[in-house]
Amino acid sequence: MISVKECPVCSGTNFIKKLTCKDYTKSKEIFKIVSCETCGFTFTNPRPSDQKIGDYYKSEMYISHTNESAGFFNWMYQTIRIYTTKSKVRLLKSIKKEGVHLDVGCGTGEFLNACKKSGYKTEGIEPSVIARKQARENYNLSVSEKTDLSQYSDLKFDTISMWHVLEHVANLNETINHCKRIL
Repeated sequence: MISVKECPVCSGTNFIKKLTCKDYTKSKEIFKIVSCETCGFTFTNPRPSDQKIGDYYKSEMYISHTNESAGFFNWMYQTIRIYTTKSKVRLLKSIKKEGVHLDVGCGTGEFLNACKKSGYKTEGIEPSVIARKQARENYNLSVSEKTDLSQYSDLKFDTISMWHVLEHVANLNETINHCKRIL
């Protein structure tokens, strides 16, 4: 675990404990959630190292990395996923009708595939081996395992999405700067 000494957003150093929570799906560890007194940004502190964070998502119970529909909860999740995927594509179309789209944390590729079907050229990033494999095999998507946005050249993408990703990013300001550079 890495103890965060400065806020990832504003570099403030005073934190207020908000709550503790347990990881019921994998590690059973207790995590402390804090907020920065300066800007209010809320984050896990201490946080798992970059080398260990992927281990927390290697669980049969991490539903967004599966396409399982057996059982009521999985069926409900997959039904909602269809609706939210359509909503996200509509949002993207309202911003830019076509172009090259990057989905960071693309999971099993449903949203990225919907973008592809809507006329976008697509690329994805997904650190989970299992989810990345499904995205490639199910939809023939281009998905990188490398999460470092420095791998992309300037002005490569017209749009970028990060659904449920920023809360997992260690170097938030660096990531945002890379996004500005590659957009």
